[in-house]
Amino acid sequence: MHSHLINYAKGLVGQYYQTEGNRKLVIRLKGAPGVPERPTKEAETLSKVGFDFIAPDYYGHGRSSGYFNTKNCIQTAYDTLQTFRQQIPVVSVYSPDELLLPVYEEIVIVGGSYGGWIAAAMPKFDDQLKEVVLLYPALDRLDRNEHGHPESTDEDFLREYLLGYKNIYRVEEGSDPYDAMLDIEPLFSLSKLGHLSETKVFVGHGSADNVIWCGRSRQFIDDLRQMNPDGNYHYAEYYGLGHGGLCKDATLQGWLYRRKQFEVQE
Repeated sequence: MHSHLINYAKGLVGQYYQTEGNRKLVIRLKGAPGVPERPTKEAETLSKVGFDFIAPDYYGHGRSSGYFNTKNCIQTAYDTLQTFRQQIPVVSVYSPDELLLPVYEEIVIVGGSYGGWIAAAMPKFDDQLKEVVLLYPALDRLDRNEHGHPESTDEDFLREYLLGYKNIYRVEEGSDPYDAMLDIEPLFSLSKLGHLSETKVFVGHGSADNVIWCGRSRQFIDDLRQMNPDGNYHYAEYYGLGHGGLCKDATLQGWLYRRKQFEVQE
């Protein structure tokens, strides 16, 4: 497996992991607030089952150019899809050499927390996307604690952001970085689920998550099943796991196991 820090589209930067012979790709959308990272462990896990891996910094975040807002987060996912689907050449950050992309037969978006909302929205904007995986996703901006379960409040989120994460986000002058990150409903509401009627959706959430209550994910899957009883929607709840690494690992393993079972049946 080879790792490349690449520049592509309109100034996006992402960590790209490539293994010779792989013909499937995972696009990994991160949560927020957060710092750019090298998700090597995830990439190694997926590489063993034939997936290459790209983790972009959103426009206006970390190493990518532009301004950060919800629209540009969706644009990040869309531009990444188009770049890898159309084999548009990318450039290494550390050299002027172009990196030729292989032909990918399948692309899956995996989104965690805030990135889970972006992943769930993407089939609305790209009807060729057929599968998404959501890790403890932030699926709305409802008032926290309304169900009597412990969750982070919007104020908690803002406090974390202002303590230091604001230094890695760039917003347009005069705009509120908090609204730029969280004002998602006016752009696209997941209360309208028709765009997911033909999309495979796997959601994993920890029962002990005190950032986002797992009941929100449970209800989301129930709503999808009500919309399309024949759809391929799966919810996995992991007892005692919280918001982060252990639940992420369990969800990826659960998703891969489920894919393998379907392949055997076929």
